[in-house]
Amino acid sequence: AWRPCQGIGYFEVAIISGESAPPPANAPPACVAVGICSKSFALGGKMPGWDRKSVGYHGDDGNFFHGSGRGSQFHRRFGLGDTIGVGLIQLDQNTTLLFFTLNGTLFHSSKFITVRDDARQKPALYPVVALDHPSLALVVNFGTGNRSFLFDDPLTHGAL
Repeated sequence: AWRPCQGIGYFEVAIISGESAPPPANAPPACVAVGICSKSFALGGKMPGWDRKSVGYHGDDGNFFHGSGRGSQFHRRFGLGDTIGVGLIQLDQNTTLLFFTLNGTLFHSSKFITVRDDARQKPALYPVVALDHPSLALVVNFGTGNRSFLFDDPLTHGAL
């Protein structure tokens, strides 16, 4: 079971099935979003990053979201067959470094974030994954048991 991150945390999400045909012309593509959130983030009806209680990297457009339904350009889109990693390092009581991997490769390591909560400004942080289409299936890996990550340990290998 995941415990709130205090220090270093990392998890990966593999997208193992998705839409078998392109969406209709007017329909947006199916979306998987990964990120972190506070305990008070509402899990229904919105994607990670659409409020100040979460951050998210969205696969349908490759944007990073934090505090708004309008994202900023971040990295490429991701989908079926991809594995997305989310990591964070609590550098001190007020600074959290957030990083992402795609298919085992670090691509961004300079997002310093503050996630807010109703009760306190610096809450415990939890992994969050959202999907918006019934055809999507995922495998989430927290590195427990004998499961390894596609991404090597960032501290051991000096990636961060």
